[in-house]
Amino acid sequence: MNLLYLKPIINNDTYTKIFYARSPLATGLLAGKPLIAWTIEAANKSKYIDQCVISTDDEEIAKVSRENGGEVPFIRPKKLGMDDTTSVSVIIHALESIKETFEIILLLQPTSPLRSNDDIDSALEFF
Repeated sequence: MNLLYLKPIINNDTYTKIFYARSPLATGLLAGKPLIAWTIEAANKSKYIDQCVISTDDEEIAKVSRENGGEVPFIRPKKLGMDDTTSVSVIIHALESIKETFEIILLLQPTSPLRSNDDIDSALEFF
């Protein structure tokens, strides 16, 4: 199965930068790991996910994502990180940027760090 995990960061970047110098997705720690690392780890441990692509407009999130096993093949335009940006717009941009075809696209938000690879696999098996 050709499956892509696409983790777009939407709405968060604009909102959090008002209150924080950097995005807590990259710098906020949960049990010693950046928040985004938990989602990347679960995606990479899934028996169904072939690619773990991170879509972000933030260089620090891109760096932390790469350090934790995520692929960041492009930096998303800032216009796709606004409060009114839809997940669909971000996904379309990512697919156009990586120019590959996938049977299934799975969107996992990093703000659910307690989701395990077993949770992901069970959901895909149900699907």
